[in-house]
Amino acid sequence: PEEIATTLVQGVEACADFVRDAGAEVAAVGVVMPGVLDPDGEHVRFVANLPALNGFALPVRLRARLNWPVVFDADSNGAAWGEFRFGAGRGCNRLVLVTVGTGIGLGVVIEGQLVRTSHGTAGPLGHIIVDPGGPQCACGGHGSLGRLAGLREMQDEAARQAEAHGDGPLAAAVRSGDPVGGEQLQAALQAGDPAAEAVVRHAGRWLGVGMASLAVMFEPERIAVGGGLGSLAGPGASLLDAARAAMRDVGAPHFTERVEVIAADERDGRPVFRDLRWGVYVVVEAPNDYAAACFRQYGLKTDASGRTAALYRPCHLIGLELGISVLSAALRGEPTGSPRAFNGDVMATAKRDLGPGETLDGEGGFCVYGKLAPAAAALAQGALPIGLAHGVKLLRSIKAGQVVTWQDVDIDPDRPAVRARRDMEARFAPR
Repeated sequence: PEEIATTLVQGVEACADFVRDAGAEVAAVGVVMPGVLDPDGEHVRFVANLPALNGFALPVRLRARLNWPVVFDADSNGAAWGEFRFGAGRGCNRLVLVTVGTGIGLGVVIEGQLVRTSHGTAGPLGHIIVDPGGPQCACGGHGSLGRLAGLREMQDEAARQAEAHGDGPLAAAVRSGDPVGGEQLQAALQAGDPAAEAVVRHAGRWLGVGMASLAVMFEPERIAVGGGLGSLAGPGASLLDAARAAMRDVGAPHFTERVEVIAADERDGRPVFRDLRWGVYVVVEAPNDYAAACFRQYGLKTDASGRTAALYRPCHLIGLELGISVLSAALRGEPTGSPRAFNGDVMATAKRDLGPGETLDGEGGFCVYGKLAPAAAALAQGALPIGLAHGVKLLRSIKAGQVVTWQDVDIDPDRPAVRARRDMEARFAPR
């Protein structure tokens, strides 16, 4: 343990030199690590994969040897907070982050606050029991999630699959005698090795079983999967896809069907750049040959005709422009943007099986999502627009994925919003 402390001190001092060279000063040191600390924050209570640190006063050692304030926290908490502020959890009020590596970590942010138990974390997810008949974990339990979905089980499964598929890159990695890690698994997956695909599907299934319980415990809007092995994927299989499928296979639909399961990073470990949740595409059509030529010259993405192009805005300030538009028109008499035709509609669509008497909770809720459709198609179905799918009761059962119609809900026809919508349909419906 003293060698670990010395290595950490040397790393911090090297970072401090880098900061000074950049013309700044270090104000404090933050240390995130696996395992749990004692409530006094002075001793490491338990680290399953680094048992040498158990009972060691690592915080005390570092504070004595460094000249700055030192703050400790769990690595899963640090990762979850980073995703909540800057990554996969932006715009999300209830985020669960599952990290997959040597073990399985958990970080939870609810309404802008990290969830902490007496150990300072949301709980050691890797040590919950998902299969009582499973292999023993370093924690002493049998069939823990970390043992069945972490690196050690992937290595064991790789050895088993290498016997069944003895001529692929994963089998060669196993025969080399070196421990199989994420790099070898990823390379084998990219090569389409069925042995590697079987390993990922096996681990992903157990991961999904654990995530099904998380969906019930925390009712998250989003579960992000990250960590050193969280992005394992190839043309034939991915850890995330297997986990999604298992979560929905074994979990309670009322909870699991509400949850968005996403990757916290790209398949090569990079954060997802400008992911679609934060941007908006605008599609424009060239009114003449000159504009079409400009599309080509300026490098816009177009359809096969070259006359329809898509522009991407990395930020979508939805709704924030409305106040400016109203004030510009009402106070200054300035013209403002207005639609010229009723071409598209967003239909309320069931996220899960819904029953009579349930009250729809609108866009962003647990009952419905919006499905874009041509206005003519939406009107032909009698689809309820997503903007009116809030606070209204269902009259009949709706299957998951089914469009909710006006006839399916008990809605007051005299509501101003309903009257305005019906008037719009009468005036501007495509003929």
